[in-house]
Amino acid sequence: LMKYFLFFFSITLTLISISCSDDSTITPPLQSDNSEQVYRVIGNEIFISKEIDGVIGGEITIDAKCVNSLGDTITTFASLKIDPLSFEGVREIQMIPNFSNATIQFLPKMNFNKKIQLNLLFKDLDLQNLGLTDSANVRFVYISDNGDIEPVEYKFCKLIGNEKYIKVTEAKLSHFSRYSFIKKSL
Repeated sequence: LMKYFLFFFSITLTLISISCSDDSTITPPLQSDNSEQVYRVIGNEIFISKEIDGVIGGEITIDAKCVNSLGDTITTFASLKIDPLSFEGVREIQMIPNFSNATIQFLPKMNFNKKIQLNLLFKDLDLQNLGLTDSANVRFVYISDNGDIEPVEYKFCKLIGNEKYIKVTEAKLSHFSRYSFIKKSL
């Protein structure tokens, strides 16, 4: 009996140590194109990359639950749709949402012939801590490396504070860089 207890105890400890590491890999349960996508989580960022042919277009999707540095489980969903003829050649596209500050970054830095479309959602994120408390006072923007802010065209941007839920739908991106939800200036 003690032998079985020690066996199951060691397996449980191994699983706990793997699931709690800062440098873990998450494999989503469902894929639309039947290919496995693997996410790499480092700190509060999820990294995913996919090779996209700009002539054909493609899509990159993240649908993951991750634990932030405070121990909160944050749901992150991001879907980037690249239409055919959006750029020339084949590129390794990286999508990096940060589930602690509601930002997303794309690499490599590049401009597009046609705007591409982003849907982004963070759920169970402490939005008050980010200064985001009211849907009427939030917007989704591009933030340059030097901190300049440019508005982004989108279908809608929604925040539900009591549910810790923030979302942008059909954001139109003309180039890759860093994007964020911010409080509107009055």
